[in-house]
Amino acid sequence: MFTDLSLAVLIQRVVAIIVIAGVHGCILAGIARLLGDRTPQYDGRLTLMPFKHLSLLGLVSAIAARAGWIEPMDLDPAQMRWGRWGLVVCVFVSLALLALFGVVVLNLRLAVLSVVDPGAAMYVIAGMTVTGEMALFYALFNLIPLPPLTGAHLLTAAKPEWAQVLTRQTRWLAIALVVVMILTRGTWLDPVVRAIRGVVG
Repeated sequence: MFTDLSLAVLIQRVVAIIVIAGVHGCILAGIARLLGDRTPQYDGRLTLMPFKHLSLLGLVSAIAARAGWIEPMDLDPAQMRWGRWGLVVCVFVSLALLALFGVVVLNLRLAVLSVVDPGAAMYVIAGMTVTGEMALFYALFNLIPLPPLTGAHLLTAAKPEWAQVLTRQTRWLAIALVVVMILTRGTWLDPVVRAIRGVVG
């Protein structure tokens, strides 16, 4: 399944998704808390600790195709300012900040060269490149309004009854997404990521 990936790339992608899961999970939970929803905090999700957020199938997808997802996070629009619109804010702001994180990591590579041992520089820069690019892929992918992706909250905001039906099928949808991402290697996201990188340099 991953025979076309070198050991170095596999390790880089695993490390990258661990970092990304912690960052995205904490940001999403933090925004929900700012909007008045304490549910993620009570569930232990208001943390940068990645293992509170990691999804095994999301990790497999990310290794194969550079884009995965975190464990679905329970959000309660009834507790939020703006109700279901609060879910929309949570999704778009959290993913925008994750994309910004990716852009910052990519743009810090040259600065890191001046402080990293020359012998390790190649590995550090490669790791930062993988992490930055995967953060962009991850943010774009999670805009899709389907469980188990973060974008599923957009479906809850727009069509709660549809979201309830699909949420009961989260496991099967996750498996289907893994298959799609393995087969396509996420290449359908490439043009958008290249465009973003072109704009931000």
